[in-house]
Amino acid sequence: MSAIALTPKLIDRLQSLASERVATDNDEFEAYSWCGGNADDAVCLGVDCGYTDLARELCDALGIPYVIEADENDE
Repeated sequence: MSAIALTPKLIDRLQSLASERVATDNDEFEAYSWCGGNADDAVCLGVDCGYTDLARELCDALGIPYVIEADENDE
């Protein structure tokens, strides 16, 4: 198995993805209400949240710090 180099560019990309606020960050998130039954919206939500969730998992495992963006409703 070959190792992956954690270049500054890769670390920046992981931090950027991990820091994005996504719909599932809301404690009251309910998937069907969010997409309104629209399959395209559901797929897009899954992809977007999936990238962010994976980036957070990788950052946590590798000790890379990130800060989740503030919720617009918290301001």
